[in-house]
Amino acid sequence: MTNVSASNNIENPACERAVLAGLSQYGITCYVNICDILTDNCFSNTENQLIFRCMKTVLEKSEKVDIASIISVAGQFSLAETIQKEENIKYLRSLFNFPILPENVKDNAVILRKLEIARNGQK
Repeated sequence: MTNVSASNNIENPACERAVLAGLSQYGITCYVNICDILTDNCFSNTENQLIFRCMKTVLEKSEKVDIASIISVAGQFSLAETIQKEENIKYLRSLFNFPILPENVKDNAVILRKLEIARNGQK
């Protein structure tokens, strides 16, 4: 995944991955705890923004998310080609195996929100 350059690198790829992994593994259980905190813009990485947007869309209609549903929703956004790149599919698979406890997802989401506020403050 390629990082978008943010002012003074106010980003945390590990937190982004942890949040996406939590949504991948725990679905709606994690989403309800963070849906009022995060937006796409909380993610500094454009692919992570897309993945989050797709997961959010899936979880607004289903209790779980899987790779097929992410790809399907990406197609609805006319972004299936981006998400289906080999490196992005490998990244999606890795999210389902990333070690994250459900109780840690919200803490990571809060960090991402604070980083977004800091990036916006520097603009």
